Amino acid sequence: MTIKSSFPSAAISLVVAAVYLSSPSSYATAFIINPSAASASSVGSASSLFMSETATAVEVNEIKDKNDDNERLIAAAKDFVNTASGFYSDLRPDLYSEQFVMRGPAVGPLNKSDYCFTMSELKIWEAFPDIQANAFGFSIDPENSDKVWFFVRNTGTNTGPISFGSKVPLIPATNKKVRGPTEAFSIEFDSDLKVRGLTIGYPCNRFEGNTGGLGAFIGLLTGCGLDFLPSIKSPLFKFIQKTGQKIEGYPKTFSNPEDLPSWWESSDVLGADGL
Repeated sequence: MTIKSSFPSAAISLVVAAVYLSSPSSYATAFIINPSAASASSVGSASSLFMSETATAVEVNEIKDKNDDNERLIAAAKDFVNTASGFYSDLRPDLYSEQFVMRGPAVGPLNKSDYCFTMSELKIWEAFPDIQANAFGFSIDPENSDKVWFFVRNTGTNTGPISFGSKVPLIPATNKKVRGPTEAFSIEFDSDLKVRGLTIGYPCNRFEGNTGGLGAFIGLLTGCGLDFLPSIKSPLFKFIQKTGQKIEGYPKTFSNPEDLPSWWESSDVLGADGL
């Protein structure tokens, strides 16, 4: 009889010890040492700990789900940069939201229609067939879980003619190699994993590369020795921008404010304004 009655207590003690070994407590210790003396409050505390363990499991699953979402966004960002941007490759308009806006330091904001038209006219990936973004450092914005930040360091060789649009004569290839500075980029996705926002061309270190510290298309031109454009901060550059906007069929450097999606809050700052 003694053996029989002590067996369940021993079994219970082993179970409790196994469950709570990683975080021993006074009530667990008391239960293991003397199961019959365990108070109702001890049992209640054990129940609370079970609830705590369950909550922790839920938290772990939430973290896993968040990590999966982050990995999915980063993979989508890498795919967009390498295969759909219109800069490093041809465009894939199906990956762009109808609410799309692109902005750079001196170019933009451009809506989807104007951006796709402009990049199709410039055909940068044809002028630099071996162009690479060399993107790295992908991370999720801690204040916007739909936005991916990363860096690029453009490299490429200008072996194709450079286009400023179908209505402008082509510039012959220079055959020069270009290496740009590190630039900060961001891509923001909507709920359908389409690109809603794109920021490009913000140099982090103007002393890198051979583009005079400039990024994006202007940096590529400068690296080829085609530095005929005035400084992006100059009144002349801003005049050229605004004049070019009025030429039908000419690549755009910003969209008309009334043609921008309502979510874009800086419609009054166009092109190089403010620099």
